[in-house]
Amino acid sequence: MPSLLAELYDHNLWANLRLLDACKKLTDKQLESSIDGTRGSIAVTLHHIFSAEERYASRFSSTEPKKWLGEIEKPSLTQLRNRA
Repeated sequence: MPSLLAELYDHNLWANLRLLDACKKLTDKQLESSIDGTRGSIAVTLHHIFSAEERYASRFSSTEPKKWLGEIEKPSLTQLRNRA
């Protein structure tokens, strides 16, 4: 039986992939748009979410977080999906 933590991460991965699938329908202009009160554009927000998740996962596994997301200013949806 999988652990609760593994089940949560599996569900989170499923949700992230659905989110990326939904964002594929957006134009580049829509992905780069932002409004007051948000962290930034949709693309920047996705980058922030996935980078944070990698840091959390590395803490649970006692490994160094992978650096590539932090080094790419604006990763594409394909890059984010391949990372998931």
